[in-house]
Amino acid sequence: MNDTLKATCSLCGHTEEYKMDEEEQNNYMAYQMLGRSMGYIQDVFPKIPAWIRSGAIDQFSGGFCICPDCCG
Repeated sequence: MNDTLKATCSLCGHTEEYKMDEEEQNNYMAYQMLGRSMGYIQDVFPKIPAWIRSGAIDQFSGGFCICPDCCG
């Protein structure tokens, strides 16, 4: 299992990586099977920046995310 999440902004193309700790990795594996039945994504992964959660974890985003620079 890769311990690094990678998200690319859908507007400007900015890419950022986030290295998950062991608990986040375990939650990520469970989320791949259980999805939103685990609860709100921001509660399951509170330390991961919101735009990276959206682009790299959220099963319904299709990878679409907008970085903080584009959000203004």
